[in-house]
Amino acid sequence: MRTPVIRRLAEPKDLTAARRKELKRVINETIRIGSDTYAQKARKALSANGISSRVVKVEPARADRGCVFGLQIPGDRVAEALDILRYAGIPATFGKDHK
Repeated sequence: MRTPVIRRLAEPKDLTAARRKELKRVINETIRIGSDTYAQKARKALSANGISSRVVKVEPARADRGCVFGLQIPGDRVAEALDILRYAGIPATFGKDHK
C-alpha cells in the first residue's frame, strides 16, 4: 500500500509579484511613545524579546502634544509589546484613534 503524497497547492500563474507581496504583508500598528530616547529604549526591549520594531515619528495631527515618536510593530503582537514595555517602565499608549 502506497502512502498518499500531500502536495502543496500551486499559486495561480496569473498572480502578480505585487499581489503575492500584498498577500504576505502583515498589518503594522504604531505604539505611541513620548520621546526619541524612550522609543530607542523600547525598540531594544522589544528586540530582546523577539519582537521586530521600527522607530517612527507620529503625525502631528495624531499627537496630543508636540513631537511624539512611536514604534511600528506587527499588529498581532501589540498586547505582548505593551506588557513588555510596561514591565520595562517605558510609558507607551495604543488606541484605535492613534495610528
